[in-house]
Parts: sequence; C-alpha cells; structure tokens
Amino acid sequence: MRKSVVLGMVVLFACAVASFAVAAQKKAAKPASHHVTGEVVTVDATAKTITVKGKDKDTTFTLDEKAKVMIHGKAGSLDELKAGDHVSVRYTEKDGAEIAQEVSTAKTPAKKG
Repeated sequence: MRKSVVLGMVVLFACAVASFAVAAQKKAAKPASHHVTGEVVTVDATAKTITVKGKDKDTTFTLDEKAKVMIHGKAGSLDELKAGDHVSVRYTEKDGAEIAQEVSTAKTPAKKG
C-alpha cells in the first residue's frame, strides 16, 4: 500500500514538472515585437530584404513568409517600395536577424525649418 502511494506521488510530481516545462517553453517561444520608422535606403525584392535608415543606424530586414506590405493603406508588394519612401516596420529578432512582420508606407514627416 505504501509503495502504491509513493509511486502515485512520484507520477503526480513528474506530471507537474512536465507541465511547468511546457508552459515555460510556450512563453519563451513567442519573440517580442519591435517597431521602427524611417526612410527606405534599398529594396531587394528577390532576396526579400529592405534596408531602412532609422534614427541611429541603417537596419536591414528580411521579410517573413507571411509579412504584410501596405502601400498607402492598401495591400501591396515589396517591389512597390523604393528608396526614399518613408516606412514603418514591425519586426521580431530571430537568431540575430531582424524579421519584418509588416512594412507599411508612412506619412512623410514634416520638414523643420
């Protein structure tokens, strides 16, 4: 009887540990989303990359397979973007690379002067 109770407690403990591990893994699996706004420097539709000049530096983004490209509020494609366009990019970081989830043209900022 005592062995059955101990065995039952061990199995219950193992299940609890496994469920915590799965929950922690799911929580860590979703990367944080970031946002940057800037001017398009280059577009490579073949490689599915776009380089954007931000406040501090130029950043090259690789478009995700399911990435959305919005041109003036309407669905578009990467090859419609050109150098000089003002864009907003929502992206995640994966294995040291910036992966764009959404790229949309933004209003050109007002010139100070």
